[in-house]
Amino acid sequence: MNGNASDIRFTIMDRMNKKIGLTGFCTSRWITPNQITWFRGMATPIVTGLLATGATYAAFWWYVWVWWLDGLDGSVARQYQRDDIEIAPDDPEFGAYLDAMVDKAQMGWLLATIASFRDQLRRVIPRDYRLSGMVATTILLIIEIILAKVRWTDRGVNRKDDGHRDLRATWPGKIKLVCEVAGGGGFILAMTRDPVWAAWVGVVSLWLAVPLGLMSIGGKLIRRRIQK
Repeated sequence: MNGNASDIRFTIMDRMNKKIGLTGFCTSRWITPNQITWFRGMATPIVTGLLATGATYAAFWWYVWVWWLDGLDGSVARQYQRDDIEIAPDDPEFGAYLDAMVDKAQMGWLLATIASFRDQLRRVIPRDYRLSGMVATTILLIIEIILAKVRWTDRGVNRKDDGHRDLRATWPGKIKLVCEVAGGGGFILAMTRDPVWAAWVGVVSLWLAVPLGLMSIGGKLIRRRIQK
């Protein structure tokens, strides 16, 4: 994955958000990217509430919506840049830090939520799929805690002006997040009527995220040495 691949992903998201009117809705009301990031973080627990009431389809689509907002904040930021408008309350460096930390809190919450609904999963998902998914979920929760700690430390270094550490996500971290989102969505969908294929998607996606998470930790530590 290189810069061009990331640019293509951003271009697709920007066009889709503009086409369905979300970008225009936000910019016309001066909604900032950081406000969108805060909102999606606070909206995440609704998934847990919907699952607790048995509204699994509603939980799945709310899950999709919450993660769609992860692309919308970037689309809105780039639209403001194209319009040469400076968003006074938004610090770009803090925005990069906030976006990544909310990603981790959001993913950690959702993974923990899925693990907590093991009784529902036991009724609909084959035992091997369920156990494999829970092991991957546990490993990913540990990885997310480590990455959050690293990013928190790097932010502290930048605030003290002792150096400048890049707070942006690396490409393994970005792909890891996509796999985690697919994995979480697969397990939520698996609580509905046709669980086996969704559980398979969930298990495979979560295990794909594990080595990418380890690569992300390694990349962060290497970048620290270079940026000293």
